[in-house]
Amino acid sequence: MPLIPSNYINNWFKVQDIDLPKNYFLLQSMVSKLNAPATKKELIQGHAGVHAMKTGETAWTTTLSSPVLIINQDPKPNPIQASDIFDLFLVKYQKLYKYFKNVYHPNIPQDGDELFLRTKDLLQSASFNIGADGVDMSLVFLNKYTQMFTLVQADPAKKPEVAKEDKTQQESTVLKSDPPKKQKDSEPNYINFIARKARFYDVKFYIPEDNIEFVVQSGSINLTIDYNKLFFINSNTSIPFYEPKGYSINGSVELIIPADLWPALLTPTSNNNDQVLPGQSLLRLFTKNVNCSILLGDGRRFDVGLVTLTSELSLELQSGGLGLMKVKFETFAANF
Repeated sequence: MPLIPSNYINNWFKVQDIDLPKNYFLLQSMVSKLNAPATKKELIQGHAGVHAMKTGETAWTTTLSSPVLIINQDPKPNPIQASDIFDLFLVKYQKLYKYFKNVYHPNIPQDGDELFLRTKDLLQSASFNIGADGVDMSLVFLNKYTQMFTLVQADPAKKPEVAKEDKTQQESTVLKSDPPKKQKDSEPNYINFIARKARFYDVKFYIPEDNIEFVVQSGSINLTIDYNKLFFINSNTSIPFYEPKGYSINGSVELIIPADLWPALLTPTSNNNDQVLPGQSLLRLFTKNVNCSILLGDGRRFDVGLVTLTSELSLELQSGGLGLMKVKFETFAANF
């Protein structure tokens, strides 16, 4: 039975950012799709004559899906680090965050400025899912993958002496765990690391006003960026130009909170100075905006921002189970 070589099938892929510092990202799934719809065009002679079609916009989308990883970097100094899909998300999110917060009409960034958005920065949506099997993430970009990074491929495999007649040169995107010493010394961009898939106990739900961290059993957070599509005469392209115009973030989490802590959270000590006491921020989710963040065990942090509880907050106790508090929320525009 013939075997499929690793340049055809892999469990993980290694890609490298096209810009400095050219970090590596470890991904499990990538789909880059070109959409160019065509419709029939009605002519005077109708269908009996020449058949003609008209095409609309041509748009690329790239979808990345992968587990979030807890990575232990090689202690050897190296400007290039191994990163995962969560790192990629934080880079793109922070770029858009700064754009919405600082760009206005008299302050339009130019090519080369830190706030200037390029095609590689067009994050359309992000989905962050926490479950018993681990933490997974999916990103959708309005571009093709070559505008963000390059696939890292190994050198063509050396053929054994008995296989000299085989002239195929197969390449692979394998990750070598321990290359020969010569190779390690001769490649300054070589990276070594230990990684595992993040689990639910690596994730915390954080409210800074109370300085409280809650363990997350499960949950999901969804980010969507809205864009205006612009077309210009004589641009010689059917690919639209994109202008960011807004965003939305919503989510739901199940927090593990022992039942003996419920009274302090639901009935905090009152005061006359309108100061935030333990528990007050959690209840303010019903009526006022409050900051919250998602923390990972390795110190990385996604600042969701100012959110408000929109639908429900429920407390649950079950025989043999954990004390749970379920929270559903969405952001205010004050997040940017």
